Amino acid sequence: MPRIDRALFIWSAAALAFAIVYGTEPPAPRYYPIDRVWSWEILDGPSMGWYGRMMWAALASAIAALAAALITRAPFGKLPGRLAIRFAWLAWLGLLILGGFIVVHEFRRWGVV
Repeated sequence: MPRIDRALFIWSAAALAFAIVYGTEPPAPRYYPIDRVWSWEILDGPSMGWYGRMMWAALASAIAALAAALITRAPFGKLPGRLAIRFAWLAWLGLLILGGFIVVHEFRRWGVV
């Protein structure tokens, strides 16, 4: 597999894993700025869950990139370049669709729509 196809495959896998985990809102620590405290439990007051979501999404992205790098390496490195390009198209199409769902979800949550 050419290097560019391998890189495209790895980046697409990482981006797709990031988006899926970020969109599912896994349980994560939240920061409560008024109390200046981190907590896994839901407390009263405004909180910032973005940091926890980013932590899980970045971890999933790193694992997916490592798995994709190992899959495209010898002896599995014989994957055809067309497979990588097809996967990349599907992954990025999935990212666009998932991104739309995330935007709609956030807009509804904050009363924009």
